Amino acid sequence: MATVTHGTITITIDDLLAPPQQAGKLSKRDIRRTAKAPHSVGRLCNQAADALERAGTTFSPPPGITAQALRDAAMRVDGTDQCLTDLDVVREKFRQSHLIFGADAWKLVRQMNDHVKAQMKHDPEIGVIFQQLVEAFAAFYRRPPTEVEEDEEAEEAEEEPEKPMPAGKSS
Repeated sequence: MATVTHGTITITIDDLLAPPQQAGKLSKRDIRRTAKAPHSVGRLCNQAADALERAGTTFSPPPGITAQALRDAAMRVDGTDQCLTDLDVVREKFRQSHLIFGADAWKLVRQMNDHVKAQMKHDPEIGVIFQQLVEAFAAFYRRPPTEVEEDEEAEEAEEEPEKPMPAGKSS
C-alpha cells in the first residue's frame, strides 16, 4: 500500500493509485497544457483492452500498449476518481466538524465574557485579569458586519411577521 502525507493527514491507498512524482508539482502552465481526459476514459480503456484481447494476432497495437496496460490505466483513473469523491465526503465532514467545534468554542468564550462583565462590576481587578477577552469582545462588536451577517440579518427581518396596523390607523 502507498501512503500520501500532507501536514497532519496521511492517506493509505493501493500502490496502483500512488500519485506520480510530478503530481502536486505541476505549474499552472503545465496543468493547462496537460490533456483533459473525458470522464469515461476508464471505461474506454477497459473496452479497448477487451477488444484488443478479442482481436488476438489480427491487430498490432502501438508499442507498449497491452490489454493489461489499458486495464491498469483504467484502474488508476477510476480509482483516483473514487479517491477524490471519498476525499470530498471526508472534507465536508471536517468542514462541518470545524463549524460545530467553532460554535461550541464561541459559546464557551461568550459565557466567559458574560461572567467576566458581571463580576467586573463588583471587582474591577477581574477586568484587568481578563483584559484580552474584554477587549476582543469589544472589538468584535465594533466591527462592521460582514456580507454574510448582513444577509442573515436581512433574512431574519424578512421572516418576522408584519404587525397589523391598529384599527383606525393608516400609514
